Amino acid sequence: MQANTYFQLGLFVVVSTLFFFTGCTPTTSRIEPPVKEADILFSEYKIDPAIPHSLKRPTGTLIKIPPYAFYDQQGVCIEKPVKLLVREFHSAYDLVRAGIPMRVNGNDKEVLQSAGMIELRAFEGDKPLDLGNQNTIEVHLAGFRSSDGYRFYYLENDHHWIIPDTFVSGNNIEKFQNLDSIQKKIHGQCYPTVSPNAMIFELGGYRRPNDILDSFKDLKWMVCPEQSGPEPEKAMREMWESVKVIPPTNGDLFYTLRFWRKVQYIRFKPVNRNYEFKALPLSADGKPIYDHASIKKRIQQLDKQTRQLEKESERIRLEADVLNSFAINRLGVFNIDKPINNEETIFAKISFDFENEADHQSKNYTLIVVHEELNSCVTYPHGNWQRVMLSNQSANTILVVLPEGKMAVVHPSQIEEALAIGKSIMRFSTQRVDAIEYLKSKQGVLAGS
Repeated sequence: MQANTYFQLGLFVVVSTLFFFTGCTPTTSRIEPPVKEADILFSEYKIDPAIPHSLKRPTGTLIKIPPYAFYDQQGVCIEKPVKLLVREFHSAYDLVRAGIPMRVNGNDKEVLQSAGMIELRAFEGDKPLDLGNQNTIEVHLAGFRSSDGYRFYYLENDHHWIIPDTFVSGNNIEKFQNLDSIQKKIHGQCYPTVSPNAMIFELGGYRRPNDILDSFKDLKWMVCPEQSGPEPEKAMREMWESVKVIPPTNGDLFYTLRFWRKVQYIRFKPVNRNYEFKALPLSADGKPIYDHASIKKRIQQLDKQTRQLEKESERIRLEADVLNSFAINRLGVFNIDKPINNEETIFAKISFDFENEADHQSKNYTLIVVHEELNSCVTYPHGNWQRVMLSNQSANTILVVLPEGKMAVVHPSQIEEALAIGKSIMRFSTQRVDAIEYLKSKQGVLAGS
């Protein structure tokens, strides 16, 4: 069964899968987010462990699970339904919202920047599971940025990063095949088949299975005599990418057929070419059809199918062009990462305007530096702001989680100004915002919520 949230159209097929995707569940992993209400939600899948599964996600990520892959902590193979939780992180704010640590071994000398991250957890009821008996899950993780020079990391014990294996990058071939299939259904099917007198034609001369012009397959069209001549004949001999059938108005019997295609001129600048003329619908045996209601249903069907295909095309285009592939023999957080170049960073002592407020010292504030361009973030607990890492090559945003659901924000322009004059001790005025609203407004690539 497919989920209502992500898989809405019938063109998208996952091979050899029998699973239930039950939407987004507000489940929190052992990694603690700074603002729990803004955490990245998991997608939940109900897995029958007896059969293989291939889970295709909206990002383009593909997860392949073999039969009987899951075991409990006592080493017993699970045969009952398994709840698999999955979430991905493709932006710096995804990492912030989930509270993913990006330091290697907890120090500032090696901070990671990500080219894509995924977290997988499995449960039988409330009982946590893992992979066992040398089973591996194959992951093809969406890559929305280059992974050249990156390595494959695993967050061991949800605490420190290790390098368990390697990964391979490749094109998301299925994405391009699906887009090509849809474009062939939408475009290129409007080649009129002309009768000997060049005045009667059919739509869809090179018909394919499930062609969206099937609603007109038993119709012929006769060009309005007033528009006969070399121009309509020439137009009907062209290959058009799209056609729109417009019903007559004011008692007219003739429909308007509007054809469209894209042509290339000098310097390959795309230019749209279109042509329209009036035509009368005929039955298969050549008799005029004056029942506008029946033709209107065909037009509505064509418009509906076109909208569905265009919507599916938009969904597929959101997938990543590249997939980073690897195999895992345990569950947890996996990351395509590389260390931030230390030569492009400086350390500064940071303070803020709110520190003058009463009872500030009693508050347990958390400071987060967000490196959006680097796809990274670094968290500093209260009292450890004497050595905060900032990038001197890309934008920095500083967030401080305050009490009562508030957040203090220091914008990149303020930090850039301080860096420009070489300050190592920086004091910032802050913008106060609602923490949940601010973080959710920074939703990354197809984030859970």
